Amino acid sequence: MGMTLSDFLVGDVVSINLDPTKGHESKKTRPCIIINIHPKLELITVFPVTDGKNKKGQIFVSIKNLKSAGLVKASVIDTYQIRSLSKERVVKKMGFISKDEIFECRKNIALIFEIDEEHLSS
Repeated sequence: MGMTLSDFLVGDVVSINLDPTKGHESKKTRPCIIINIHPKLELITVFPVTDGKNKKGQIFVSIKNLKSAGLVKASVIDTYQIRSLSKERVVKKMGFISKDEIFECRKNIALIFEIDEEHLSS
């Protein structure tokens, strides 16, 4: 039996099968952060998580508590590669990130799409 949208929360870290992909898109099954849930469309919007080694810059958000996120190595959230995907791509739930990290992700969306910071609260 598969998961339903009610099984997910914004900030959950989930393992997602991102294939097929093209070009420089994040590939394979990898951890992702749920940043939004679209109940009517049965979609989740996610950011991929990638190795934190040598990843610096405004588009990356560091994950501070790896244990609560269900991760074992230094990792960052790549907020430039936002995607909306079917919940059917979720392989498993791994953990969650903090409210501060969710807010940092939203701030990055605002920068990318040139949205004023006052529009970031949920």
